[in-house]
Amino acid sequence: MVVTHEQGRITRIDGDPENAATRGHVCLKGISYARRVTTESRLLHPMKRQPDGSFAQVSWDEALGDIASRLERLRRDRGPESVLYYEASGSHGALGRLAMAFWHQFGGCTLTYGDLCWPAGLEATRLTYGANLHNHPRHTAASRFVLLWGHNPAETNVHQMRWVHDAQERGAIVALIDPRSTDTADAADVHLQPRPGTDAALALGIARVIVDSGLHDAAFLERHAVGVDRYLDRLREYPLERVASITGVRALEIGRLALDYARLKPALLVAGFGLQRHHHAGQTMRAVSLLAALTGNIGVAGGGWQYANLNSHCLQDPPLPPEPTSVRRAIPVSRLGPALGELDAPRVAAAWVEKGNPASQNPRSLLVREALERLDLLVVVDQFMTDTARLAHYVLPAKTMFEEEDLVTAYWHPYLQLRAKLWDPPGEVKTETEIWRLLSERFGFDTRYFPSGDEETRQLLLKMLPARPQQSEAVAQDSQSVLFDLLSRQPVDPTGDGDIAFADLRFPTPSGKIEFASEEAARLWGVDAVPEYVPLDEGHESSLASRYPLQLLSCKTRDRIHSQFGNLDWVQEIERPHRLDMHPVDAAARGLSEGDEAIVWNDRGRIALAVRLDEGLRPGVVHVLEGRCHNGDPDINQLTDAGVTDINHGATFYECLVEVARRGGQHVRRQATPPAAPSAVVARPETSIAKPLEASTPRSGFLLDLGRCVGCGACVLACRLENGWSSENPWRRVLPLNLRRRPGGPTYFLSVACHHCEKPACLAACPSRAYEKRADGIVVHHEERCIGCRYCEMACPFGAPRYDAAKGVMTKCHFCHHRLDAGDQPACVAACPTEALRAWPDAEPRTGSQPLIPGFADPAGCSPNIWFVEPRGRRRAALYERLRARLRWTP
Repeated sequence: MVVTHEQGRITRIDGDPENAATRGHVCLKGISYARRVTTESRLLHPMKRQPDGSFAQVSWDEALGDIASRLERLRRDRGPESVLYYEASGSHGALGRLAMAFWHQFGGCTLTYGDLCWPAGLEATRLTYGANLHNHPRHTAASRFVLLWGHNPAETNVHQMRWVHDAQERGAIVALIDPRSTDTADAADVHLQPRPGTDAALALGIARVIVDSGLHDAAFLERHAVGVDRYLDRLREYPLERVASITGVRALEIGRLALDYARLKPALLVAGFGLQRHHHAGQTMRAVSLLAALTGNIGVAGGGWQYANLNSHCLQDPPLPPEPTSVRRAIPVSRLGPALGELDAPRVAAAWVEKGNPASQNPRSLLVREALERLDLLVVVDQFMTDTARLAHYVLPAKTMFEEEDLVTAYWHPYLQLRAKLWDPPGEVKTETEIWRLLSERFGFDTRYFPSGDEETRQLLLKMLPARPQQSEAVAQDSQSVLFDLLSRQPVDPTGDGDIAFADLRFPTPSGKIEFASEEAARLWGVDAVPEYVPLDEGHESSLASRYPLQLLSCKTRDRIHSQFGNLDWVQEIERPHRLDMHPVDAAARGLSEGDEAIVWNDRGRIALAVRLDEGLRPGVVHVLEGRCHNGDPDINQLTDAGVTDINHGATFYECLVEVARRGGQHVRRQATPPAAPSAVVARPETSIAKPLEASTPRSGFLLDLGRCVGCGACVLACRLENGWSSENPWRRVLPLNLRRRPGGPTYFLSVACHHCEKPACLAACPSRAYEKRADGIVVHHEERCIGCRYCEMACPFGAPRYDAAKGVMTKCHFCHHRLDAGDQPACVAACPTEALRAWPDAEPRTGSQPLIPGFADPAGCSPNIWFVEPRGRRRAALYERLRARLRWTP
């Protein structure tokens, strides 16, 4: 991102135009960093917990002195393994590796291993293709078939969603496999909704159809794959009828999807992290990933297998002391709570937690909190008072990403990026690097591992850049300097190979080929060499389903990153509340209606929250958005199990059975008529003729593509930041297309408080001539002339002008004419990550098949300059028609 700042305050955040993946746009969370660095809840001083549970400010000298004394006592009396160092991925950069320079000198510590997010999929891809690489995102636009499997880019990667829209507008079919109906589902042409945890069976069934139809690429497999015969034998176990029975998806729909995917090339298969959050995650991911190879869609533009791109993960380790033997990697991160109670010889008596919030984000959160509360010492380094920080003995204030230069790798595009330092940390905040250096001084350790000052930091980062192994040291240093200089100007593909993955069709596997049967998987992880489907222990086929018949999913939201950002008032202004999403049939069977308070429980815990009916959700599945940021959010991880995936030590969040009942009422499960299996939705855009624009009238207004908008709210925050509006100023007109704002459908934030009408009512009503219509059609408001009479507010039929009580004047959107005059787009348009919002007169429809339609009826004769492009997809079109009828819009 490109950040503009003045005197320690961010005034503008834009996407980096040099990043070809994001195409110069930034997401909602990126913009909200402007509020994150200045919000009143940010920690600026070391805090110590008092006996009554409150926190009091203390000096760094007092905090580090006491922490060092207690750590030294534990090291002496119980050994260094009695201290746990827990690091997650929040605000993560290359310098985070320096923490181990302290712990190695400390004599060791206890560490976790594995990861909560994506490790099973990483290892499954490595076992299959040899490396986690995929095509540059821009090649998505060349796809003829895009299959999104367990992935919701409209929520989790809006930049990717833009490329999917580009492919679709060029004629590609977009298919989605997801038990939920999401914003991505609304944009898809085909949507299959299998039972959670049955994806391996579905993948093998799709493969069986492709092979039986002779659509597999036999020549490609002969040259570039091994183990194919064993794989084909496995497919015989998955006839279409069996797969339909396992997954709950009709055989006809599975067959159609399989044939389309095999016939329409190049075809891109994009898998989400949700596929690998259960015990059999690795085998599932292997089964799904092989479909790309089976059809010969590897090494071609527009095709491929897309899960993670580690092209930029090529940094060298910083200099560290030798690792002592008493570094104990003993706790799978997904089992943190139970393991802290089980680990002995020695038991963990203290913990240092940074860049994470395990008290709410890890499975079995009640056990995690109980374990942390038992510790003799808990130190948390964070920017805010999180659930974990509230349990700590000391909370040390952490930097934001603008307060220390660092190198940042990626996992979707191929670029390495330099994160520039904008200013020194505020208050008494110190960087983690400085905290480790000061703590090392207390112990008398060698502090030269920790850079002191900006110049030493830069020199260390330069040494961490990749160097070619054949180069001499002098040449390597020169190439690193050149690379660093380039990084200061733009993102860089450090390998030069981040365009088409496996274009040379060479695979760094043991065989040098794509492995349909992996003996390495069998040897390392004890799984079958050929992928297979195994029913979940907590799934629809398990005996536990008789007690807990609903499968709980806790999926990601665009508004937050786990437990980050949701504490910001800017985000709370536009985010959706956490609710229990239920299919109406499941709710009716339990006597629940929209808005009822419900209890969700299993043997591990229980939570309470309001019900939201969602007819787009697969029956038998319930859903709650994850990410506990404040006390108003449900603690969903009370319910999730601390399991470990079959491959690579991942978490099993989505293998979770629950029951639901009315809060405070008696639980009675009624016999309900079972719904029909969900059908695949096939939607095609219809062509209609738009009302022509009048070329004679100067226009400055907005065009919103309802097929591209995902309701992320980036436009809202970009405007608020650009114009300096506080959250208390409710001037913005926000128009949701989804009238009920459910997560199973889109919410369109119309980022215009003024439509810059051809005949402005505000101008006619204003007695002080505070309004002016420029020659280009922009209607501006002159605050110095405004007398605050509010006549304009009463005259405007669209609620555009709003009264600012603090200033005593009216306010309204001025189309960012200061940016426009400088050759830039309005802030809301520049920010929109899916390019759904555009500005007249430059905006034009992308294709002739999508009509332009006037945005509003014109009851006052104002002729507002706001136009829409009709939404694609059956569900979005229906929502649009409902909204148009409600507001009496006329085409």
